[in-house]
Amino acid sequence: MYLPLYAGAKRKRWQIRAGLTLYDWLSAGSALPRHRMLRRGELLEHLPGLAATGLLGGARYFDAQARFPERLVLENIVDAVAHGAQAHTYSPVTEICAAEGRVTGVRWCRHDGRSEYTAAKTVVNAAGPWVDRVLGPLGGEPLVGGTKGSHLVVGPFPGAPPAAVYTEAASDGRPFFIVPWNGLYLIGTTDERYDEDPAEARIDRAEFDYLIGEAERVFPGAAPLRSRLLYTQSGIRPLPHEPEGATGAITRRHVIHAHRRALGLYSVIGGKLTTHRALAEDVLRRLRKHHARLPRRSPTRDRALPGHVSPAACDELIASATAVVGATQARRLWRIYGGRS
Repeated sequence: MYLPLYAGAKRKRWQIRAGLTLYDWLSAGSALPRHRMLRRGELLEHLPGLAATGLLGGARYFDAQARFPERLVLENIVDAVAHGAQAHTYSPVTEICAAEGRVTGVRWCRHDGRSEYTAAKTVVNAAGPWVDRVLGPLGGEPLVGGTKGSHLVVGPFPGAPPAAVYTEAASDGRPFFIVPWNGLYLIGTTDERYDEDPAEARIDRAEFDYLIGEAERVFPGAAPLRSRLLYTQSGIRPLPHEPEGATGAITRRHVIHAHRRALGLYSVIGGKLTTHRALAEDVLRRLRKHHARLPRRSPTRDRALPGHVSPAACDELIASATAVVGATQARRLWRIYGGRS
């Protein structure tokens, strides 16, 4: 990921260097190279399509990318089922039930419309931005105050970067990125308060113009970007409820809320995909007071997901699949399903 630094930016060169040095320290032991500060000329060699006016230099660091986050979710579900869990997809919870101050279970609806009841001494409400809606009458003051993040997905454009670019938006100083994604480019993000049904989240005109304008400013060759737009994507961050203040200042840490109205009921607020496994481990740590048989150390710390495959086996897998479906399709199947392809 490249971090261009322009004149007038909120974050100075020394702050970027200090932040990336800390990042290197926190990721010590990983296979990723350390960051490197770049002069203006060096940065333009790597990113010739980058706007040169006001450019002071920048930095380069490395990170990991989950091309298909929805597949990562499914890999976790497949792994859970393999270790004894029951999964019911397309089955919304219609009520969390409680009696005499304790949770008793949940009512839910099968995909065919039939209603079911499952008794449970402990219920974890991990409904993301829908947490308050799932709680229903068991809830009190709002726990989640979601913010909307919208993105554009566009085709390649003249001067498009070969790697991710992460910089400040000139209009408001918020972080802004352009990321290569499956042969296309993902451009974002916004951070707007949102109180409606998360399923109805859509990009609005202000967000659209903001993302278009900032992308064309950083990469002038992208204009007119509207003509390259393929689709938009919006989602709701399930952040803790903070009715006032800057959205960027709301913590991205997760909170595990124990409900006093219904003992044994917990709601997960906040968190993100990057820390999903650690979040789950924190939830289980809280549940040990009710379930003494839970392991002291999570076995998923060291266990690969079902689609894991070693580099050597990966090459063999792609080679054998290429003979059947062709090289392009073989690599696409591998990117999505890994060893299960």
